[in-house]
Amino acid sequence: MPNLISDVDVVLDRLRGRSREEGLPLLRITAAKLPPASGDRLQIFLDSNHHGDMTWMVETRARRASPEAMWPEARSAIILAWPYTPAVDPLARLAERTAGIISVYALNRDY
Repeated sequence: MPNLISDVDVVLDRLRGRSREEGLPLLRITAAKLPPASGDRLQIFLDSNHHGDMTWMVETRARRASPEAMWPEARSAIILAWPYTPAVDPLARLAERTAGIISVYALNRDY
């Protein structure tokens, strides 16, 4: 009889290894749900026009308010992240007066 706990650990180890291979060092698994207030806060954000010219945020509001709107049968979500921690100290860059400074997140290759 398979041991469910060890099977889950094997799958998690494989997922984490693959995500690191792909350059995504952070992987978490969570429930595919958001607190009900998340959708309410999104609506308030949109009603206040904080989205600016990003009309896609209004157009996709229903599915962005909750993962259940897109995938009602989903029970878990795999979250991958790439930290924006720079290789250099961003404050030290301020001392350099011969070059412009851009935001730390804009220094990464995905920007």
